[in-house]
Amino acid sequence: MKNTYMQKLFHKILVIAFFGLLVQVTPALAQITAHQVTARLPDVDRVTNVSNNWAGYVATGGSFTSVTGSWIVPEVNATQTSADATWVGIGGTTHNDLIQTGTQAIVNNNGRISYQAWYEMLPGNSRKIPLSINPGDSITASIVQQSTNQWTISLRDDTTGQNYQTTVTYASSLSSAEWIEEMPVLGRSFIPLDNFGSVQFSALSTVKDGKALTPAQANAHTIVMDNYLGQALAQPSALGSDGASFTVSRTDSTSSQAGWRRAVTGIHGHQPFHRQGRGRFSSGFNKLPENYRIT
Repeated sequence: MKNTYMQKLFHKILVIAFFGLLVQVTPALAQITAHQVTARLPDVDRVTNVSNNWAGYVATGGSFTSVTGSWIVPEVNATQTSADATWVGIGGTTHNDLIQTGTQAIVNNNGRISYQAWYEMLPGNSRKIPLSINPGDSITASIVQQSTNQWTISLRDDTTGQNYQTTVTYASSLSSAEWIEEMPVLGRSFIPLDNFGSVQFSALSTVKDGKALTPAQANAHTIVMDNYLGQALAQPSALGSDGASFTVSRTDSTSSQAGWRRAVTGIHGHQPFHRQGRGRFSSGFNKLPENYRIT
């Protein structure tokens, strides 16, 4: 009995001592655990996807049946072969399909600049829209699904009042909506990105799972364009207070056609080219017609 009593007493003393030590250690353990968990969780608001030819915003994680956007055609400052394209689209971020429409600037070897409107359905080539486009023009573009595989593509020059609309048949994954500034490709090589300064996007919207949303409401995230050295070529700003506007700005980094020649290989004329940031991103190409020549 005495041995049993002493054993129980000793056991109680050990338990009290253990809990006393635990009270002192627990705050430190809790602090370390919280730090480790926080460090491992992705910060969605800070996720940055990097592309070799896209800069802007993309929304994923639903079924997208409409995309709309407005922008001011930037005035290009360049003296040698280069280009840029501004557009809205559906698909192409996580799948190989992409339907898109927008404007572009092409600079030839003599420094002559031409501005054009176009639409495209990958894997096909872009098709020229017969509107006269000038720098400073305000453009509004939209792509709307009317029924399964039936789409209406609209592009309006709000400055001149010109308007274009067409209905096309296209099988889309409906997997994403995009508002993009792009470095186009000719054949199997990128055309160097011109110095477009900045392009202002506004009045942006999409229909996701049947609901009309701004990019902010659709949880759209940024895409930063960089060159083959990993330097940023074009960067989007944060979304405006309305959740439906932003600006893409050209940096001073060099865009070299030679640096990309080996990066582009063709499957049916194009190959989505992606890099991994924190989250996979695959970009499609605004591909000029195969017989197109920059003259």
